[in-house]
Formats: sequence, C-alpha cells, structure tokens
Amino acid sequence: MVKRFACAAACVLAASTMAYAGSVDTYGIGARATALGGAYAATADDPFAAYYNPAGLSQIEGKVFSVGALAVDPTIEMSQFTVTNRSDMSENLIEPTDFSDDSDLLVAPHLGYAQKISERFALGVAAYAPWGMELDWEKDPTKNPGSYSAYHSYYKRYGVTPSLSYKVNDKLSFGVGVTIGKSEAGADTSKYLISNTTEFVGKLIDNADTISKKMGTGPINNVAGAAVVYANAAAADPEKYGEAAAYSAKLSAAGIVDGSEFGNLPSPDHQAAIGMELEDDVNYSYNIGVMYKPKETITLGLTYRSECDADFEGDVFKDGVKVATATMDYNHPQQIQAGVRYQPHDKFSIECDLVWTDWSINKDQVSKLSNPIDIGVFPGADPIQSGMEEAYERDWEDTKQLRFGMEYIINDMITVRGGYFYDPTPIPDNTLDMQWPDADKKTYSLGAGFNFGRYTIDAVFQYTDIEQARVVGGESTNLNESFAGNVVSASADGYIVGGGVTLTARF
Repeated sequence: MVKRFACAAACVLAASTMAYAGSVDTYGIGARATALGGAYAATADDPFAAYYNPAGLSQIEGKVFSVGALAVDPTIEMSQFTVTNRSDMSENLIEPTDFSDDSDLLVAPHLGYAQKISERFALGVAAYAPWGMELDWEKDPTKNPGSYSAYHSYYKRYGVTPSLSYKVNDKLSFGVGVTIGKSEAGADTSKYLISNTTEFVGKLIDNADTISKKMGTGPINNVAGAAVVYANAAAADPEKYGEAAAYSAKLSAAGIVDGSEFGNLPSPDHQAAIGMELEDDVNYSYNIGVMYKPKETITLGLTYRSECDADFEGDVFKDGVKVATATMDYNHPQQIQAGVRYQPHDKFSIECDLVWTDWSINKDQVSKLSNPIDIGVFPGADPIQSGMEEAYERDWEDTKQLRFGMEYIINDMITVRGGYFYDPTPIPDNTLDMQWPDADKKTYSLGAGFNFGRYTIDAVFQYTDIEQARVVGGESTNLNESFAGNVVSASADGYIVGGGVTLTARF
C-alpha cells in the first residue's frame, strides 16, 4: 500500500498545475472541506486532515483512500489602464486601455490515505498543493500595456505530508505532520524602455556646461560642445568622464543636437521579453494540531502550519535566450487555523474557523543575478549593464480569514453542504502590480456527498467574487517603476469559478 501510494503521489505532483488567481493560498483540499469553505480544523476526519488538522486522523476507522481534483477558471478585468507622463500630468504616454487575463483552466489534484494502526494511533499521508498562483495575460503591449509589469507570473508549492495522530482519550487528540515539498516561481515581462531624449540630452549638456565653467571656458548649449568638453575632461580624468565623453561623441556624430529631434525615443531593447524561471527542489514544513471535545455537541480544533524556507534557483532569459542564472529567497508563510464545530444532532453541523497568515514576512522580493544583463537605452549608444539584483518592494500585511461551513445529512445516501469565507488581500496599494493583482475576495461554495456503501463521491461548486473593484491612481511604486517612473492608474475587477470532486473508498 505504501509503495502504491508513493507512486500515485508522484503522478499527482507531476500532473499538478496548481494555480489560482490572486494571492497564493489554498481554495480547498478535498471536495468536502472545500464545500465547507475550508472551515475544517474541528472536523478533519478524512486523509486531508494531514493539512487541516492532523489530530483529526484519530477519528478515522479502518482504512480510507481519497483521490480527486479541484479546477478553477479565473477572470480578471482591467479597466482604464493609463500611463501619464510624470513631468506633464496632462500627457498620456499610454491611453486608457481595457483588457482581461488569458489564464487557462487551472487544476489542482489531491490524494490521501489514512488508517488506524492501534487503539490510540492513526497515520495518514496526503499529496496536495497548499500554495498556488498563476496568471497569463496578452503579451502584446499594444493590447495589454500591463505586460510591461508582467504578462505571466506563477508562485506555487506542492508536497507530500505524512502525519501521525495520538488519541489521549475520547475528548482529546494530538497530531503532527511533516510536508516534503517542491516550490516554483517565475515571471515574464516586456521591458518599458522609452527615454525622454530631450530631458536626457539636456542633463548631458547641463553637466558639460558646469564642467566647462569650472574649466574657464564658454557656455555649452549643444551635444557637439558637450562632446568637446567631455573629451578634454576625460583626458584629465578618464575614469570619471571617459564613458560620458564617448557617449556624447556618439550623439554628436549621429547629428543629435539637443534631443528635440526625437522627443520620446524607444530603446533598442524596448519591449524585450525578460523572463525568470526558478525552483526550489526540496523544502520542508510541519503541521501541528490538537482537537478537543469538551461536550458531545462541541469540538474545538487548532492547527499550526510552519513557515517554509524556500531557496529558489533558476535561469533568466532575454527574448528566449538564457543570459544569466538567479537565486531568490522567498518563504511560504506560517499559518494558524482555529475552529469551533457545533453539532446539535447527528444530521446537522456548523463550523466557524479563523485563519491567520503571516504575510508580513514578505517585505521585499529580491532576485540576485549571476551577471548583469546588457540593456540598450539609446540608439547608437553602447548598451548599459543592468544591476545584479531584480528587486520589488512587497511590504505585505498579515491577514485574518473568516470561514464558515454547514453540513446536513438528508438520508443515508445524500449529504448537502455550504460554505463561505472572506479573504482580505495582504497587498497594499503601494506595492500592487501585475505579478500580484490581488483584491479582497468573498468565496461561496455549495456541495454534496453521495454515499454508496464503502464508496463516497463528494462534489463542490465554488464562486469567488472580488468584493469591489481595486483602484490605483499612481500609488503603486512597483507599477510606476515598470514605466520608467511615470504614473499608472487602473481599475481591476473579476471573479473565479471553480468545481471539484473527490472519490473516497473505505476498507
């Protein structure tokens, strides 16, 4: 049985394309828990207790095997995406544009096995994807100007969690599980590299004019004059002025006098596709749970999921050609989930859970490159080299989710379920971007279980709605920096439709 499960788990992980729109978090593992809105810490009586509360494994009788999948289809609508010249707020560099995501149907399989091994001990093992996000957008910036921030991004983890529970008595149980996981992350962007030629050349001339006055010569008012001044200065201090002299001479040779001939001029690498593909082969985390039943009608559940240290490594590409390798330290956050289940009689139960997530560990997202990347910034000029880091400020905030679930047994064959949870975004306005276009969300779920003796089929339908359109009007530093510091405004709205099924067999 262990060998068969290990083989099946490997297949599930290989097939998993775990992905959800918005911030990385699970929308559900197992159709029953998903139908209950994830309010499952005080229920957790199937193999997926390995995630929700390993103490719940003590409730299992005999041997239980479950397999299934959850599929979701995200739709995100961006409206009035506009880029305004920071120097002249009356000028739109990119006119208001509407576009939506191109993400495919996203599937997250799950697999679990559990059994009682003695009067007090039970064990279980589950394969699932506890964290996930992946988004695709139109790559063409003329149709989707947001591609200058990102047109594809993903961040996900999947793993296998062997777990053990210990039943102290009929009221109290403890459990622990260790997750052996693999994580992947990446993003693709179109580089926005449009220089304001007049402004750029003006700075060159102004600096040359200052140098010229210090040298006791006349004022400088064109590139040719700047080239002469820098050439003389370079002769005296080539380390300081040599590069500027060569650049100024090239502009002069190209016939550029003061930049007004060109206005806003695109770089040779404008719209270049820069991509990064990273993974962390093996990482670890653990789950600890306790379940306590003070009364016959009330069950309390508490679960702690530890932070996971993820050290990513991978490749950087420019227009599909590998140009560097990169590393990134970006951990999966710790969580605490506490739940209360009330069961006034055998046929009906209701549960309320609170989930706290430590998103504030993610202050910055920094990728360190093995070598700089050549980027052209001006026609006729030598390319400059990028820095050795690709950094985004994140400054995320901790969140608290409220989750509710109800279950009613109609008869021996049919059980119906409903759930709801509120998921506030951890992402503040000042760090919002196209890699993480998240917003406050409300998720509703309906489900049913069909019992056929030893076999049960659980099904769920889930709908997630953005509570209200997310609006930015220049607050996002990350978006603005993607457009050379110009001002980005936009509105985002959307929803996610999902469904899933789980087959369970008992022996």
